[in-house]
Amino acid sequence: GGRELTAQRDAAFSRIDAEAAAARERRELVAATIEAPLLADYDAVRAATGGLGVVALYGNRVAGGAVEIGPQEMSRILAAPLDEVLHAEENEVIVVRMPEGTEA
Repeated sequence: GGRELTAQRDAAFSRIDAEAAAARERRELVAATIEAPLLADYDAVRAATGGLGVVALYGNRVAGGAVEIGPQEMSRILAAPLDEVLHAEENEVIVVRMPEGTEA
């Protein structure tokens, strides 16, 4: 009946709220280890792209095919120092180059 559905809905909402709170806590722990300017940069990119702030680059392949990076842009990224914070010019996401052999 309706009462069972309401109880199931309420239980689902409670579970979602708990998961969201746990995710916020994890984010705060990770955020505390990131320099403030880089964290602000990441948050600005996420806001501008509707949620995508950073992509992982394995060799010359973007993980999950999240964004396209053209050949000229890829050459610029691969030529930069490994620890440099890079943005893909077309969509502004931050590109993190992953060490060789760590491909997901």
